[in-house]
Amino acid sequence: MSRLSFSLSLSLFYAALFSAFGVYMPFIPVWLAAKGLGPQEISICMALPMTVRLLVPFWGFAADHLRNQRLVIAVCLGVALLAGLALLSASGFWPILGLMLLWSLFWTPTTPLTEGYAVTESARRGADYGRVRVWGSVSFIAANMAAGWMLDAVDALWILPMILLCMLVALACIGLLPPDSRRADGVARAGVGDALGLLRQRHILLFMLAAGLVQASHGLYYSFSSVHWQAQGFSASLIGVLWAVGVIAETVLFAVATRLLGNASPHLLVLVGAVIAVVRWVLMAFDPPVSALFILQAMHAGSFAVTHMGTMKFIRSSVPPALAGTGQGVYTALSAGMLTALAMLASGPLYAALGGLAFLVMAGMCVASLALLFSPRGRLGLAA
Repeated sequence: MSRLSFSLSLSLFYAALFSAFGVYMPFIPVWLAAKGLGPQEISICMALPMTVRLLVPFWGFAADHLRNQRLVIAVCLGVALLAGLALLSASGFWPILGLMLLWSLFWTPTTPLTEGYAVTESARRGADYGRVRVWGSVSFIAANMAAGWMLDAVDALWILPMILLCMLVALACIGLLPPDSRRADGVARAGVGDALGLLRQRHILLFMLAAGLVQASHGLYYSFSSVHWQAQGFSASLIGVLWAVGVIAETVLFAVATRLLGNASPHLLVLVGAVIAVVRWVLMAFDPPVSALFILQAMHAGSFAVTHMGTMKFIRSSVPPALAGTGQGVYTALSAGMLTALAMLASGPLYAALGGLAFLVMAGMCVASLALLFSPRGRLGLAA
């Protein structure tokens, strides 16, 4: 498969997969409400599935052991699609919660497995990972907007069918992707001992912790920025534009990342992301004017996207090819699972007590990340 056809196939898969997430993230609570669930039940249905992120390393190890990430992605996506179809006819809190847990168990691993596959295969085939990954962000925005427009005309119960349709397209697109190259390259099959050995690599875990702290510092932003801006008197349309600026900035960064950041070390990229995040959260804590907020939202390209690119580069260069999926899974469990979940859980009490000043706590998380990056004990010097 040529580099161009590989990039096109992977871009199509990213577009379909992230379209599903683009409908799910803002609108699945609306679907739950339409199914008759109350606020407390909805919060439980949204929070509990996050716990399955701690199991993502299992799926990554399965892909490494089989040397076939594409197959594991297809199985996970297929079972998640079946669970989603069962949700269509579910009613009542407990059946819906049970099916959402099953759905999340198989759907959650698809993103880190895809990232691991994309990073590894892009490097092997000479493709530009950033330019491929950008289609995930673009499709997320497009699906979010399209679903919003459609819901002005159709019942909220159509939200789940929209998500499932995107998942079905993503499942079809998997057939366009080439097989995992590790088997053809003679990469050894990963064993349990290999995976446990990875977990004993302190410098790898500390780097992932440093990057994970920066990403988890967005927890308050994801949970309460809209609430805070609304309390300041911002209109819903302005809040939507502010969110869009952040995602657009992220998208632009991914498009130019290889050309702009290609020679930077992973540690330097995460350091830059952490510094930008500190500045962003400190300034947001003091309720800046709207004109400044547009600049702070554009800094999402640094606090999120630069950190993400540095982490992907680190996993590719520091984790053995035989354990690429496991490494990605460990990072997902640590960052998107444990750290982000804790940050989001803490955001409620912090915001209730401090209001916008709670962003200073998020800045503190990034300062802790910087301390890890410079930690001699963790062997995380910038030259590493």
